[in-house]
Amino acid sequence: MATFRVPDPVPSPSEDAERIWKACHGWGTDEQAIINVLAHRNAAQRHQISLAFEEQHNENLIKRLESELSGDFEARYDGEEIDVGVARSEAKTIQAFTANPPNEFAHALRTAIQCIISPLKYYVKVLRRAVCSKNTDEDALTRVVVMHAEKDLRMIKEMLYERTNVTLEHAIGKEVSGDYKAFLLALIGN
Repeated sequence: MATFRVPDPVPSPSEDAERIWKACHGWGTDEQAIINVLAHRNAAQRHQISLAFEEQHNENLIKRLESELSGDFEARYDGEEIDVGVARSEAKTIQAFTANPPNEFAHALRTAIQCIISPLKYYVKVLRRAVCSKNTDEDALTRVVVMHAEKDLRMIKEMLYERTNVTLEHAIGKEVSGDYKAFLLALIGN
């Protein structure tokens, strides 16, 4: 994972915009100066630099950089996009590494990865284990029901039914009783 260091104290967006302006003028572009500014700022700071650049020089910073830089610099990352394909690929690699967990850490890592890859599928698995095992895991059941919004719960209920052919309402009715049952049924919209 890449890391960057933001200087302390952080120069103002106006100062950074001016450094970039100077790097773009003269004989050739001072690419290292641009890198030194932009690679050591977070997305919010880069956005502020862009606004300051446009205000000071009446020019769009991105368009200026596109005209000054070429090759590898043309692909830029502003911190807001995530390549889901790459993320899933990396998660699968880590998951393969922990396929047979030799210890608790590897098991916890595998569980976290499963939750990242498909959170709803993970919670369906938790629910299925909570209500379809010999002893009901009331803590897991409560955690899943209480922690999810109505929209997510609706999807989790549908996925659970597809997987087990048992509605969540039926599973709760069969596994728990009393006020706890009434409480859970009310939370899932029954």
